[in-house]
Amino acid sequence: MSFVNKEKISGYQLFSLLVISRLVSASLLNPTFNLIKTPAIGWVNEIIAGILAIALVGIIVYLGLKFPDKTIIGYAQILLGSVAGKILGVFLVLSFILVAATDMRILGETLITTILPEIPILVFIISTLVLVASLARCGLEVNGRIAGFLMPMMIVLLLLIGALASICTISDFSYLSPFFLPEGPRELIWPTSCSLSSYAHLLVLGMIIPFVNVSAKNIPISLGAVLMAAFLLTFQSLIVASFFGPLMNTLTFPTFV
Repeated sequence: MSFVNKEKISGYQLFSLLVISRLVSASLLNPTFNLIKTPAIGWVNEIIAGILAIALVGIIVYLGLKFPDKTIIGYAQILLGSVAGKILGVFLVLSFILVAATDMRILGETLITTILPEIPILVFIISTLVLVASLARCGLEVNGRIAGFLMPMMIVLLLLIGALASICTISDFSYLSPFFLPEGPRELIWPTSCSLSSYAHLLVLGMIIPFVNVSAKNIPISLGAVLMAAFLLTFQSLIVASFFGPLMNTLTFPTFV
């Protein structure tokens, strides 16, 4: 397998993998929108979650630099002991599987709901799993190259959708004001927590760091990826709020549709 062969990826490929892992599900199905009561405050949740995610990613990268030849599962056993480290390792593996399964379901539901309604979702999931398994066998470097190719197109597409929506006559930027919290700061707790939980995708960074060929730049690259994702998701929230207004918390695929 590629991890045994110690294939390396570039800093740009690491950046691309992190950005895509955060954007794919959030740009299709963003449950944070369904928890927002006032459209004008939707973007605040993404900013707060992005700031908190920077701390999480910073810790992961710092530990990765302290143990450059070990993944997060490897150095967890050094820091926490053999038993606790293995328990954490099992938890992380299960979380990776859960994240992958959730993203697969989101992608499948999006496509069969909007583009391919006649195709059973099971057919789509099985065929996609075969493709994903094939890519996994090809190694991390191949996945990094694909991510590096797809990320610019994804960013351009999101910005283009936002630009087109903003000039549409339906958009009303008055939905973005006034900014107030009828229930106080606690109104931000659940939407922000939901948005922050999506950054759990970036836990995979702890598995990738040993295979990056520019370890000295891991911190700025990783933090840059978080900032880029937070910026794009904040931009998405502003556009969705101005386009759909009070209806944004009733929609399932607001950006994609």
